[in-house]
Amino acid sequence: MFFRKIKRVIFVALQKWNGTRDVPLTLSQVKQIGGRAGRFGEVTEGTNGVVTCMKKEEIPSLKDAFAMVPPPLPKAIMPLGHTEFSQMAQLLPHNFRLADLFTLIHLAARLGPAYGLPSNEESFKGLDVIDMIGKGLALKEKLLFCYCPVSWVNEVEVGIMQSYISSYLDGEIVDIQKCFEYSQLLVSMKAISEKRLDNDESQSQAQRKQDLVTLETLHRSLLSYIWLSYRLPASFAQQEEAIKLKEETEANIEFVLVRIEHHDLLRKIAKTPKQLKEEGGAPSINYEMRIKRGPPPVRKTVAGTSASPIPKPNI
Repeated sequence: MFFRKIKRVIFVALQKWNGTRDVPLTLSQVKQIGGRAGRFGEVTEGTNGVVTCMKKEEIPSLKDAFAMVPPPLPKAIMPLGHTEFSQMAQLLPHNFRLADLFTLIHLAARLGPAYGLPSNEESFKGLDVIDMIGKGLALKEKLLFCYCPVSWVNEVEVGIMQSYISSYLDGEIVDIQKCFEYSQLLVSMKAISEKRLDNDESQSQAQRKQDLVTLETLHRSLLSYIWLSYRLPASFAQQEEAIKLKEETEANIEFVLVRIEHHDLLRKIAKTPKQLKEEGGAPSINYEMRIKRGPPPVRKTVAGTSASPIPKPNI
């Protein structure tokens, strides 16, 4: 597990693609993602982390989300282990599909009203992909790839995961350069790194935002490799290289974000007071704001006892 100190979280959007359409992030997702700001000590004394959005029109929604108290969870989600899957697999033909196995478990489960199972639709979009290219995998291996933290709705990430699985099935060391070759992600990152080292300011704002999307896809794919390297170290043996690439990607993300912020700030400064008034003004976000609120909220444990306070990020 890697713990990176984060001072600032910037939402590119408050929606996500669910495989069919864009849907708003839930309250818990907004708080979970934004709440990472300021963790592990990346703040000065007396301040917390800060949270904002790429789109200024979404900032009021972000503020409203952090001001709301999350509703109590209706159910506790029960984890599914290899034992449960193995027992259910014995009831199916030898050539069963993973989707059939998950469906059977959900249909056969007998849980009380306070418990539930992980959602098939949200959590296991890669089932068909794993079935298609992982026919030689044991059930335990299929489940491992299924739970790998990859976005199964992102075509580039799915393609890279397919390369991971194919190389693993061939008994090879899963080579990062080879698996990323078709996507051109590493080629794009090399070009961005050169611009960062040369302090190149010639890019358009649209290109910078496209670079940000590319870097985020690369970053998630590298995290998937690192995740697998802890569980299948003999095959995913290039963990050190993956970590170095991840760190370089993070440096490039910071480089692109800073230039996007500077561009937006310069545009604001260049506008006349009349133009700003007509647009309603830009949301005021002070990244060095000191906390002047009352005591932070107290998290309740399952037994109802008090736990340590949860710091709230600035927005």
